Amino acid sequence: PTFHNQLTSFLGVLDLRVGATVITLFALFNKIAGIYGVIAIFQGGTFSQVSLYLYSLITLFLFLWAIQGISDEDSSKVMRYSHLFLADHMLSTAWTLYFGLAWFLFNPHDGQKPPLNEYQEGLMGLIESIESQYETSKPIHHTPLTGQARIDAAQRVWKGERGFSAFVLIFGWMIKIYFAMILYSYAMHLRHGTYRTLPLSKPS
Repeated sequence: PTFHNQLTSFLGVLDLRVGATVITLFALFNKIAGIYGVIAIFQGGTFSQVSLYLYSLITLFLFLWAIQGISDEDSSKVMRYSHLFLADHMLSTAWTLYFGLAWFLFNPHDGQKPPLNEYQEGLMGLIESIESQYETSKPIHHTPLTGQARIDAAQRVWKGERGFSAFVLIFGWMIKIYFAMILYSYAMHLRHGTYRTLPLSKPS
């Protein structure tokens, strides 16, 4: 049997249509968050950052269109959306690999502040000036680490966190694959006229 015959619900507790809607709303929220990143255009963001934010803004309309198709139980629209969702995931995977490899392999993790452009420097200066207004006269109970001690401390933190970071990235990637399979299953059941026969689907 094909996989869509095995996927008859979302997480075993929700109807496929509800599951497809939840998946799309989740993706929509993620894309909306990208809109705020467009401000990087005016703050000296890198080309890769700006392109990712602009892509999120453009694909926002795809998910708005998909919600209507899911609600209407339109098998053609849902199938096209499934293809586009998977393509979006693959493209996002490429970006994740790019940023992930840069972070895991090329970032020194030495505890030093990352280089900032003039806009970011200005923002940090503003934040620090605001914080200074609320500083108390209490003595500092620790001495900031410098030199090799700072590098060693940063490396210890990185070694303790990198495994979990990799797990989160891989787990998130697998979840998106499951989401794509749910969308395809919903589309296939609509196409074959079997959606209303599923255990959690309400009869029309």
